[in-house]
Amino acid sequence: MHHISAIVGRQLPFLSIIVPLWLVVTMSGWKSAREVLPAIIVTGVCFAVSQFVVSNFVGPYLPDIIAAIVTIIGLGVFLMFWKPKTIWRFNGVVPTEKVTCLFSRMEVVRAWVPYIILAIMVGLWGMDRSKNSWSPSAPP
Repeated sequence: MHHISAIVGRQLPFLSIIVPLWLVVTMSGWKSAREVLPAIIVTGVCFAVSQFVVSNFVGPYLPDIIAAIVTIIGLGVFLMFWKPKTIWRFNGVVPTEKVTCLFSRMEVVRAWVPYIILAIMVGLWGMDRSKNSWSPSAPP
């Protein structure tokens, strides 16, 4: 199974770089895509690189979950330092004042804990050493 994961993990990163561009172009057009191209590149590269690394060196169970988390963090950090010149909005949406988070950091961390636990458990479940030690047919 790990061999198939590695093969897929070597093919999908090429598509992962294209998908963010495709989504932005579909939603707002080529002009808007050019305006946010740096963010599109960061998104695609974060997802593609982390997906490649996890599928080739960790296993087949977590590539997309880890890649999504890495992409959220990477794009969040990038957007702290870079802002587009214009912000695209749906027709009829009126810009409001600066948005602030209504939750404390601890509440945000608590909201993420189930996903972190799930990722850890799936990662442990996928390790060969864990499979062999937890298997009912494993010798005592």
